[in-house]
Amino acid sequence: MSKNKKDITIESLLNKTFVEIIREDYSRITFIDENKTKYIMYHEQDCCESVYIEDIEGDLDDLIGTPILQAEEVENEEYEDAWLKQMKDDGNSIDCYTWTFYKLATIKGYVTIRWLGESNGYYSERVDMIMEENIIEDNKEEEFQPIIFWHQNFQGESIIYPKEFVNPLFNHIKEMNDLNLTV
Repeated sequence: MSKNKKDITIESLLNKTFVEIIREDYSRITFIDENKTKYIMYHEQDCCESVYIEDIEGDLDDLIGTPILQAEEVENEEYEDAWLKQMKDDGNSIDCYTWTFYKLATIKGYVTIRWLGESNGYYSERVDMIMEENIIEDNKEEEFQPIIFWHQNFQGESIIYPKEFVNPLFNHIKEMNDLNLTV
């Protein structure tokens, strides 16, 4: 089994139904849908930047079990200006920053995930999002192969056949489709 990863936007979550949401510290949130596909919000760390979850407003459990009806990304410059002024008044030096709000909603409620990115102005302050699907590869070697085969004949005698005999027989039976054999 391999994994297929693809860059996505927050809008990709529309109409998805999640069965689990995992928050890892302040750096990552993973949404898992009914098909076990993962939708991961994180930041690919480079060098001189910091991007993290500053706050979550609402209950993440409201996003589980019902389809996502709203999925949008918003940036708010008024909030940024007030925040930057406060940071400078407190003596902090930040060259560049980005506030990003991810608004998600179901019929159960609303959740806003607020990310903060800070850097020297050269590195990305954006949140990355990927979709990760599990892919089952068609590989003959990974097919089920019985180890032994038990058979009871008409006289009531039990016979156990070794793997070397059973695997070719089992494959032949599958190909011929003569018997309705379940394993």
